[in-house]
Amino acid sequence: MPVVQSRRMVERYRALGWLDKNVHYTEYPNVDHAAWTPAYKDAALLRTLASIKRSKAALNAAVPAGAGRVIPGLFGKSIPRQKPHIYVYDSKGAPEAVAAARALATALADWGPMVAARFTVKADTDVTADDRARFGIVRVAIAATTGTHIGPPAGDQGMRTLTTDAAGRVTLKLTARTARGFEKLRRFARPNRDSWYPEPNRPVIVVD
Repeated sequence: MPVVQSRRMVERYRALGWLDKNVHYTEYPNVDHAAWTPAYKDAALLRTLASIKRSKAALNAAVPAGAGRVIPGLFGKSIPRQKPHIYVYDSKGAPEAVAAARALATALADWGPMVAARFTVKADTDVTADDRARFGIVRVAIAATTGTHIGPPAGDQGMRTLTTDAAGRVTLKLTARTARGFEKLRRFARPNRDSWYPEPNRPVIVVD
């Protein structure tokens, strides 16, 4: 985005009498997309933001009805990860698959530096009814190698799905049969290799 567009907005704010009152503009010379590096230096920008106060009445008036509802989009975390949630891995299966499932759940729970939230990782046998009532579930599941399991993942494939139960609860599930399959699903942990944003909201993704 050329800086000239920002400068045009500044001129409009100046014409409206808002510049240096309602609107403050800072331009950093010779900075590329990572403008946050100089902006956050010495916490100057954070101190500026912290000084801004709004009345509770004005804040309530600015929030539209239903603003707390999660609306899936092209960017951001999948629906279960946009609210309080826990990471659950299957504990029954080949030892190497269980270890890989646990490792993937732990990796998914790490949102990286500068994220204050710390997410719980549990074995499926340790999940309580209270957990299911209070939290979204991100499940790292070991696909059955026998029985009625139909479709992918096959072999060393991994599969990521979003499913909704009868109560409307959405579960994010990452499924594989083998340790190698779980390793392929690491692309959805930090950092996501598909793009710069955390993860896509597509309902089904198979990773070969």
